[in-house]
Amino acid sequence: MIDGCSCCTAPSDHADVHAAPLRELNVDQLQYFVVSAVFTWGTVEDFKHFLPRMFELTATDGFVIPATETLYGRLAYAEFATWPPAEQEAVRVFSLAHLHSALVDDEDGDDPEAVLTGVMLMGEELTPYLALLGEHPEEAAILRDRCAGWRNGYLTEETRPAEQRLDDWLSRLPN
Repeated sequence: MIDGCSCCTAPSDHADVHAAPLRELNVDQLQYFVVSAVFTWGTVEDFKHFLPRMFELTATDGFVIPATETLYGRLAYAEFATWPPAEQEAVRVFSLAHLHSALVDDEDGDDPEAVLTGVMLMGEELTPYLALLGEHPEEAAILRDRCAGWRNGYLTEETRPAEQRLDDWLSRLPN
């Protein structure tokens, strides 16, 4: 049983995350945990336990709400920068693969803007993500045109420097 705020989590929520083995949990069973993990339900260790499956689902099936930004943002709240290096590297490898998938497959999963927003929320250095964007100039141009003058509502004052760096990089793309 995962501890949670009794006014914020219901017994059915707890049953959902224990309804199947981790690899078999689906979007519906993990939906509420994605939005409440570490804030009002569960510890950082609980979050780490479910993270691989939540990442898999956000990159393929997607969650009902904009869970990509929520999920990546939760990493910062869970003090991702203090995690063991191997765990940090695993998250970075996934996030780069997630961005790559978003750039090359517009049928499944997320769009690049959601993934990049998530990366900024988790406090990551953008260099490897910009390099990957550079390998996909058409998609980067679409992202530039779609996001011009618009700021993702998930971004905060803490993410402003990274957002400005992304905006500057995108503005240098040829028209």
